[in-house]
Amino acid sequence: MAHILQLTRMSDTLTVFSACLGFLSVVFAFEGKLGVAVSLILVCAIIDGLDGMVARYEGGDEQKMRFGVMLDSFSDSIAFCIAPAIISYRVLVGGLPSSRLMVDLVLVVCALYVACGILRLSRFNVLFSSRSMGFVGLPTTAAGLLLSSLLSLELVVPTTRLLWAHGVMIPVLSILMISSLVYPKPTRVWMLGMFVPVPLALALFLWTSIQPLTRACALLLLGILLAYVASPVLVRVLGTSPESL
Repeated sequence: MAHILQLTRMSDTLTVFSACLGFLSVVFAFEGKLGVAVSLILVCAIIDGLDGMVARYEGGDEQKMRFGVMLDSFSDSIAFCIAPAIISYRVLVGGLPSSRLMVDLVLVVCALYVACGILRLSRFNVLFSSRSMGFVGLPTTAAGLLLSSLLSLELVVPTTRLLWAHGVMIPVLSILMISSLVYPKPTRVWMLGMFVPVPLALALFLWTSIQPLTRACALLLLGILLAYVASPVLVRVLGTSPESL
């Protein structure tokens, strides 16, 4: 039986670090430091892309590959399912009309998001294939990033309409995560160019509380992610395949 350190590659170390940042995001959310909490999710998304590239470069036998896939899913469940749901709960309960029914509704919706995210990750582990050019169901990373972009906007533009949109978006993302829609993998240079620099810039602006730049980056990231969410529809309309995007 292989020792756990023999199974752990550099990419797995990055994955564990991302899980720890996801945990810290939850801690900062409980402390009311929502900007820091959201920025940590954005950093987790960047690490999630990097550890995948490092894993492909490192290679390894089947056992190490399976170990990395399982570890990545556990990390993603913390960073992109649990953390965004908890922060969303804090923001929505604090900003929407206060009532017992509203609090319960927000709680159910956020719990649904976590449940669907975990189900989506479990399905990925079963269906995982390094040769596949698409994801079945909306990736949890994209869902977590989209909620993070909305949360970033709400921190600098606290409007009720935005909060309602956030509340509606959570069940929509939940359904998309467990759907059978095929989403393209962000392997193309142009997709990586958008999914890495923009979240990084947004995280920095959130951390330093630069509101105009935070708003601009959040809107840009939100637009990119909404286009990605709609990509299965674009594939059908254009009559192309996910890998060609």
